[in-house]
Amino acid sequence: MAALRIAVYTRKSRLSHHGESCENQAALCREYARRLFDPPLELVCFEDEGFSGKNTDRPQFLKMMEEIRARRFDLLICYRLDRISRSVADFTLILEELERHGVAFLSIRENFDTSSPMGRAMIHIASVFAQLERETIAERIRDNKYRLYRTGRWQGGTPPFGFTTREDTAPDGKRFTRLLPLPQQKETVRRIFSLYLEEGTFAGLARRAAAEGLPPFSAGGFRGILLNPVYAAADEDTCAYLRERFPGEGLPCPAEFDGSRGLIAYRKTGAQGQRGARHRTRPEDWIIVPGLHAPVIEGALWVQVQRRHQQKQPGV
Repeated sequence: MAALRIAVYTRKSRLSHHGESCENQAALCREYARRLFDPPLELVCFEDEGFSGKNTDRPQFLKMMEEIRARRFDLLICYRLDRISRSVADFTLILEELERHGVAFLSIRENFDTSSPMGRAMIHIASVFAQLERETIAERIRDNKYRLYRTGRWQGGTPPFGFTTREDTAPDGKRFTRLLPLPQQKETVRRIFSLYLEEGTFAGLARRAAAEGLPPFSAGGFRGILLNPVYAAADEDTCAYLRERFPGEGLPCPAEFDGSRGLIAYRKTGAQGQRGARHRTRPEDWIIVPGLHAPVIEGALWVQVQRRHQQKQPGV
């Protein structure tokens, strides 16, 4: 009698102590298979530790699907439905591919299998709720981030030129970090903004700055300074400009733009790419709010530079 060939798939989003570990999931699946089916059995476990179920870009999952396409398994078992995928669209495609290659599917936690029409229907219904759960969690995390952004705190990383950081304690006793302008570099920043208005290009600014003995930034380095709202005052000029540039983005109340604080931009870097490096987002994707630090330049000067940059000719 030929052995029943079973693929066991396990996944855990984070390397933490919460939820069933991949090892426990695999042990439960093996035990369930041995109770449900008569030996002999061939079980091969595929384990993705630290991978999300929001998509199928997981190394062991992809390897398992390649072996399924090669018809090396008769049955796929997982501990819970959402270990396979939290996306309804992805899950539907996976089930269709399993069916094309003659592989049954079994989820031991929900006790779903694809051997009956009712089982297949229940699996699709459960996958809808798995996706709803993922989207609800993502929305809650996003809302928490927005509330944190509105505090104006520095979220970490290397501070911009002209700033250092300082640790403070909030009224609730929690520690946080704020930016602190460096007085000795304030005039350098102001001169950089003024020179750009005179030259009109980052390359021209770099040449003038070198002639005047300013810090030797590259054209890209100067660009990073000039387009960063962190130097500008949160005042009437920046409020009007931001509302014009980003209508409907839910900027803070104009009363918060009283000129006493500088601006701070969040979400300047996006998610990690395939090589692990975080990509820079477009300014249109930033969240700009009043920070906790004092401004370095008035809002009118910063707005002048932004408009000059927007009007420049291609290639300058």
